Order: sequence, then C-alpha cells, then structure tokens
Amino acid sequence: MSFTAEDLAVALRESMLEVSEDEIKQATQESKLLIEDGSVEPKGDIKFDSVTISKLNISGKIKFVANFPINNSKENAHGKYVIQFDRNLNQEATREIHIYLQSNNNVRYIYYENGALVKDDLVTQDGIEVQGFSCILDCLKEHKVANWIYAAVAAACAPACATVVGCAPCLTFAASGQASVMISCVNKCF
Repeated sequence: MSFTAEDLAVALRESMLEVSEDEIKQATQESKLLIEDGSVEPKGDIKFDSVTISKLNISGKIKFVANFPINNSKENAHGKYVIQFDRNLNQEATREIHIYLQSNNNVRYIYYENGALVKDDLVTQDGIEVQGFSCILDCLKEHKVANWIYAAVAAACAPACATVVGCAPCLTFAASGQASVMISCVNKCF
C-alpha cells in the first residue's frame, strides 16, 4: 500500500497532542513508581531527571508516553526506555532501544518490547538506502537531529513504513521531541 507525503505528515501532526502540566506530573510520577516497585524492568540505567512526556492520538485512542534516556558508558551508544499508558495512565507497554553507531556507518540496534528481546540486528548503509530512507536520514542530518534519533529512525522505522498506519506512530516514537523536523523531512522526501 502506498501513501503520500501529505498522508504521512497529517498522520504525524495529528498524532501529537498538547500535554498539560498536570498530565506531565501524573505520567512522570506513575512512570517512576512502576520502575521503582519493579513492575517494569528496564535493561539499561534510566536517567530519571530527563524524562519527557508525550500525548499521542494513535488510531483514535489517546496514549501517554514517558521517554527516559538511558545512561550508557560506551562512546556512540545511546538508548531510550519508553512506557506507554492509556488515557487513564494504566501501563500498556514498554519499549527499550539501544543504538550503537559503528565507525563504518552501520547501526547496531537492540530492541525490547515489554521486557522481551524483539530484535538484535545490524542495519548497513546499503540496507537503509534499499529501504528508501536515505532522503529522510539525510534531511535529519541537515537539521542536526541527534545521531541516536537518526539511528533509531533508520533501524526501527524502515520496516514499519510500508503503510502510513505503521509509519506515523513509529516515526513519532523514534523522533521523540523532533516531530516538526520529522514532518518537514517527510514532506521533502515522499
């Protein structure tokens, strides 16, 4: 199924909603409680003081997403731990991604969903180009988007972008906090 840049840009814009201060506070508290009491178990060391909260409309359902950066002592290694909630702040899912940028421009990524390993893979520059993402990735570099976000988009979203339904949530998740740049790049490239 093919879709236009406009379809994808609209889906991205519509998925990002305004978050109130009260919602940020509640989602942050709930996230920290789940981690501290062991209800969710990140594989990496979480940066509690750097959490960001997003509010999304995914297929007509309101979701809150808590994004925690992961401390990583290795150079060119980045990570993110995400807790997804429903509109009532009931935990629905967790996702964790570890990105390792290699000197040969390849990206190794390890992806967990709900604590289970989903993928431990290597994406080569050739693979990115074959999957049609070289334009988006070049655009992200032009906007000086952080390397780990670039890598997350390359590694996680290429397979999801066969349809606009799969692509918009993936790009929103992977680009966390960079939605306007992502929309601009989608408009330029598709």
